Amino acid sequence: MVMFMYKIKAIITTNNETIQENTIGSFINGIISYKESDDTCVYLDITKNELIRENDNLFMKYGFIENRRSKGNLHIKDLNKEVELEIETKKIINQENTYYVEYKIDENEFIYKLTYEEE
Repeated sequence: MVMFMYKIKAIITTNNETIQENTIGSFINGIISYKESDDTCVYLDITKNELIRENDNLFMKYGFIENRRSKGNLHIKDLNKEVELEIETKKIINQENTYYVEYKIDENEFIYKLTYEEE
């Protein structure tokens, strides 16, 4: 299997903060994977609208369904505790080289925008 490297630009906006990551990642079988500057591994399946983030402390898995509510899981590793979250997805845009999702968890609103291009 041939693997191509991609330039990844991820912007995560919350109620009060915007974080931007510029890094290198891969794109295989509809899954974009990259590592953030804090060593969080991110896997975005653009065919299933599923986001997984994992680091030493947390494992989270969110599934997005546009204009619907869905369940997400958050595992806090130090406490060995599993928390189920309700996700309200407002908008998903999946176009060539761009993935965009607006969603809400509790009273916190998020915008996740990822662009990728072959290096």
